Amino acid sequence: MLIGKNLSLGYGNNLIYNNLSFTVDNGQIIGIMGKNGCGKTSLLVHIANLLDTEIAKSSGEITYDNVNLANMTISELCQTVGIIFQEPESQFFAQAVRSELAFTLENLCFDRNIIIQRIDEVVKNCGIEKLVDRNINTLSSGEKQLVAIACVLVAKPKILLADEITARTDMHNSKKIEDIIVNYAKVYNNIVFYVTHNKEDSAFCDSILELKKGSTYEN
Repeated sequence: MLIGKNLSLGYGNNLIYNNLSFTVDNGQIIGIMGKNGCGKTSLLVHIANLLDTEIAKSSGEITYDNVNLANMTISELCQTVGIIFQEPESQFFAQAVRSELAFTLENLCFDRNIIIQRIDEVVKNCGIEKLVDRNINTLSSGEKQLVAIACVLVAKPKILLADEITARTDMHNSKKIEDIIVNYAKVYNNIVFYVTHNKEDSAFCDSILELKKGSTYEN
């Protein structure tokens, strides 16, 4: 279970949200909606413990299975929370797809046999068998997004944060991404936060969290 308690975030005098709380059970998909600037991406970054503390003022507590995410080691956090951004290029470190898929696990010092097994599994689950031996620079926008998703899922995070990840994909790849998200939550019993502007794209979500910039939320 993921619990966010009395979360507040601001940049200088610019309040993004105040006193926001939520409880999410394993296997749930939470859609996050709201107008531009309301804090959708900021909330994901807050959950992922990636806020720039030099410019962001935040408070509150986020726990998963009674463990405060802020107290986790980098290794623990990488295996608990995974975040996928709208522009996949911002997440890539290597040119070869297979090398990119191995990057996180190698840095977490996983055994080589486990890395190979994890890559084979995520390639199958994301349907990117035809992409795994390609150069990332030769892929379409939709294909890059599928690879970016696979690169996060290979670490098997318990909480997946997806920030408008179908915004640059065609209908075919958008449907594939939706299937991947639903499968990851429902079959593997993980939590997903899914940011979107389109209500139709959130039809598969279990509930919707609608944000309004500068709002104080009542718990």
